Amino acid sequence: MIEEYFKTTWKITEIDSDIVKEVCTAKNILDVGCGYNQYKKYAINSFWGIDLACDQADEIIDIIDFKTDNSYDLIICYGSLNFYSIQWIEDRLRKIVSLLDLQGKIMMKVNPGYPHVDGTILPWYDKWTIPLAKHYAEVFNLTITNIREAQHGRFKFDYIKHD
Repeated sequence: MIEEYFKTTWKITEIDSDIVKEVCTAKNILDVGCGYNQYKKYAINSFWGIDLACDQADEIIDIIDFKTDNSYDLIICYGSLNFYSIQWIEDRLRKIVSLLDLQGKIMMKVNPGYPHVDGTILPWYDKWTIPLAKHYAEVFNLTITNIREAQHGRFKFDYIKHD
């Protein structure tokens, strides 16, 4: 269901200036759920976009199945860790954190269960809250920063990996 929706119906809803700023300076970037790979054009260094469905991604794959020897100083997860269950999210977040450089940043946007812009209701994990985001910071030894509101009831935040 999700793959079909994002392959046939979903459209780009924003270009986030916070991401553009980070992409312009990061050295090695992974965009998880990159959609149309719209941030790649801002990168001056290495950028790889993966997505479950969109054929404009560099690779069509779930992060769980993504294989690389690289680590990343910036990982973008805008709207890609919103679905199914807490276990589904934790498994993917664990993999993402394992790919992050020390002092690297994960930029997140989550949907706490609101219908999509076009009214579509996907299998959201509807329990995303700021306390849950802070909980994951503790679990994965991350610092949470830059918590902010986003469009349509979503919210954004950044994680920074530390030792």
